[in-house]
Amino acid sequence: MEHRKAIFDVVEISPLKWRWTIYPKNTSEVGGASPEVAGTRQQAIAQCRLEIECKLERRRAQGS
Repeated sequence: MEHRKAIFDVVEISPLKWRWTIYPKNTSEVGGASPEVAGTRQQAIAQCRLEIECKLERRRAQGS
């Protein structure tokens, strides 16, 4: 999946437990995997999108 040009994936760990991974576009960017998150798939996707937004905001604040 993609959000704001960031590629990510959401994987089911068990019913109502998910893990998402953000894949870096290049080696200078930080990707990351989440701990297990509870909820529905849609909730996990929303949490991942929020994390992408936060990462972009932190980068902007640092002047990158």
